[in-house]
Amino acid sequence: MVKKENTEDKIVEAAKKVFIQKGMDGARMQQIADEAGINKALLHYYFRTKNKLFEKIFDILFKDIFVIFEMAITNELTF
Repeated sequence: MVKKENTEDKIVEAAKKVFIQKGMDGARMQQIADEAGINKALLHYYFRTKNKLFEKIFDILFKDIFVIFEMAITNELTF
């Protein structure tokens, strides 16, 4: 059985795309909502501000990078 992607995950993935395309200043919450296939009110329910959403994405990416560094240090990472 395939796990259905939850709303917060859809928002984060959509925001990544919009932030990459438009940058932090150019990105609009409506664009992110449209990309995620939800309305803007639901987006604001999950993330009150664009800064909070950006912080969430930054945290996720930082954790991913930390795992890669940790693997490299312990020689678990193969190239």
